[in-house]
Amino acid sequence: MKKIAALFFVLTALLNAHGEVNLPQTPPARSKSGQFVIYGVPQPSFVPSKIATNTALVQLDPTALTVSCERVKQALLTELAARDNWRGKVSVVLHRARSADEQVVITAENFLDRWNYRMDLPDAIEPARFVRAMTEVLLLEMANRSARSRSTELPAWLPEGMAELIRGSSTMDLVVQPPQFSSRDVQFMTRSREWTNYVPLAHAQQILANRPPLAFDELSWPKPEQLQGDAGEVYRASAHLFIHGLLRLKNGRAEFRDFIFSLSKQLNWQLPFLEAFRADFPSQLDLEKWWALESVHFAGRNLAQLWTLEESWKKLNDILRPGVQVHVSANEFPLHADVSFQAIIREWNYVRQTQTLRAKIRQLGDAQFRIAPQLIMLTSQYRQTLEEYLRQMDKAGPTPFGKNQIRQSVKKIVEETLKQLDA
Repeated sequence: MKKIAALFFVLTALLNAHGEVNLPQTPPARSKSGQFVIYGVPQPSFVPSKIATNTALVQLDPTALTVSCERVKQALLTELAARDNWRGKVSVVLHRARSADEQVVITAENFLDRWNYRMDLPDAIEPARFVRAMTEVLLLEMANRSARSRSTELPAWLPEGMAELIRGSSTMDLVVQPPQFSSRDVQFMTRSREWTNYVPLAHAQQILANRPPLAFDELSWPKPEQLQGDAGEVYRASAHLFIHGLLRLKNGRAEFRDFIFSLSKQLNWQLPFLEAFRADFPSQLDLEKWWALESVHFAGRNLAQLWTLEESWKKLNDILRPGVQVHVSANEFPLHADVSFQAIIREWNYVRQTQTLRAKIRQLGDAQFRIAPQLIMLTSQYRQTLEEYLRQMDKAGPTPFGKNQIRQSVKKIVEETLKQLDA
């Protein structure tokens, strides 16, 4: 019996050590709530000159970093009106920065009845990138509380947009500067922001001043290049606007919490999203219509530049019936003819129709900023229908149309799209 008890003790000790493997042996700094454990950079260590002289980077110190982590978490909880019921610990392992845009690596590890997390973080980083990384691991911890063997995959817009939201709304600097030591205690370099002139979405407005927010499919399924450079700024601003709008719904915060906590139940984030927000969006098409209107209103339509209702009908009709050149015979000049979207989808080959329809989607998007208010929804519905058609056709495969016949799955997509266009 004693041998069994001793064996159980050893196994328990090994399990409790699980997740601490490969962590630095230096004494860590622990945050106030106990959720964050920070391991500093072993000294001495060479600091590249391009890092030391880069004023856009903030130097991360283990002690100050415990405060920064807690501030980001508190800002996130405030936006979600959520309690701090954390379960998974986050080990932040600092290493000497090698470049200004070095990747932050987040690893999730299943441990008995909870998930633990490790962040490998350069010790010099842009404040915005730190907030995005910390927001991502916090959202992952929330989503994984009911996860079993598979860690949750977050939609890209969630951490990107939420980080922008809390950066813009927090009344305190989220990233604390390294401490200044006095004779008795540590004094942190921090300050409150001047909040008298706070304008929600101010940064997003600056980024999106000369272009509309991204369409719903671009927001939902971004390509890698959309998250980098100037394109990344546009993506984050669009995601910020998207989340800001959701939280302003009647029960937006409660629905958003339900969405995050149910993410682990499905592989596709859209299913738990529509379930959580079913009172606001009975279908995905309703969600896409809402986002189209949010985008138009955010762009700040100039009433002096709007088309009249008569002009709007004419402009919309010109978009909806593209002109084509028809060759009657080889010896005659081509004739001009109008063709409907339905005819394009029924009769044209897929490569040709894709080029034309994408151009029309852009025109419909541009028209929303000047078209008469009575036609905004109609314009948005045409745009969403064409976007959904192309998305489903791209998903069907590289050659959705066979040589002699249309595949059954593609035929169903075509028929449904034609029905919507006829309506």
